[in-house]
Amino acid sequence: MKGTGINSLAFVWIVAASIISDGLFIWPLHIVLVAGQNAELAILFADLWAMALALLIPSTPPRGPFWRWLFTGFDIAALTAILAMDAIMLVELFGMMQTFYYFNTPRWALLVPYVAVIGMASVRRNNVPWRVVALWVPLLFLAAGVIIGLAFTTVHNGRVLLPNSDITLLPILRAVTVLGYLGVPVGVTMRLVRGELAEPPKRLLRMAAIGLTVLFLTVLYVLTMGALGPDAIIHTRWPVVFAFDHVTLDSTFFLSRVGILVVFSWTTGIALGLIVHLRMASLLMARRWPKTSGLLPVAVIIGWMVMGLGISSPQTASSILLRWLDPPADGYCAAEMALLLGYGIVRLLRRRERKRPVRPFAERPRTNGPIPVSGLDPHT
Repeated sequence: MKGTGINSLAFVWIVAASIISDGLFIWPLHIVLVAGQNAELAILFADLWAMALALLIPSTPPRGPFWRWLFTGFDIAALTAILAMDAIMLVELFGMMQTFYYFNTPRWALLVPYVAVIGMASVRRNNVPWRVVALWVPLLFLAAGVIIGLAFTTVHNGRVLLPNSDITLLPILRAVTVLGYLGVPVGVTMRLVRGELAEPPKRLLRMAAIGLTVLFLTVLYVLTMGALGPDAIIHTRWPVVFAFDHVTLDSTFFLSRVGILVVFSWTTGIALGLIVHLRMASLLMARRWPKTSGLLPVAVIIGWMVMGLGISSPQTASSILLRWLDPPADGYCAAEMALLLGYGIVRLLRRRERKRPVRPFAERPRTNGPIPVSGLDPHT
């Protein structure tokens, strides 16, 4: 049983969690490495692409077996890449925690119970996982707003937030391609989650989900760039975490640092994103191959544990993401945009064909005698 459909606001939180969870630990280091102070222009181009994608995604599933199988193939490819990127994020997460907070704790002691909890939460019946995500994501955004507000007291470099006077297009385009891994979850999340809603998501709702995600990531960029500057960012392993960890409060406050809030927010946010990804993979498997759908969460959890423990360091994880996963992600994003444009054109042509008025057949004139033939006299 599917249960009662989730509401429209939950759709916004789910999409935001799906996209942000795979970008927290890479953001914004590598785009600054490529584009420097002009990284915000790359962010702008990527945002425009995401908005266009959200507008092109149809509110209802495609009609016709050809389009259904084609979109299913894209969804399978996207989820395969996303689940692999999730393993990368797990290595980044626990590498960060060992660096800043749990110095002598082995990675397996942090990873195994964390991934097990995610697996148990994602296989709950009906819409319980979606409702858990819809409950916690707004609370995390609220907590993040408080932390970001405190961290903005460290922003002193306003000039670096503006583009450089020397703007070169090639590094900006290269920085856009670096963001390809962040674009993969956009379309597949909207397509798979729309079937769980009480009513199809409208364009305004899809734009709101992208707008919230864009706003959050842009604020993180402004914070880290304004607090550290481009020269310091490229020498910092986790610039966002570093900026947050060095926010000091008044000694009379119950916390001298916001590090504990960062740990809670980061671990919970990543967990919610992974729950969304694993739930989407289970839904897709259940729709196409229901007899084997129950084995997928177990296989994914085991894969996450093996990759999470097998990848030697966060540096290796980032290298795998950028060298092996990001180039195919760029190709996928370009192909997905072409697919949506093609499907949109076909729908538009069919709609115009249905609206075209049908002209009635002309009736044959009635005559009392034989029909005369041109050039002949009927009486001869």
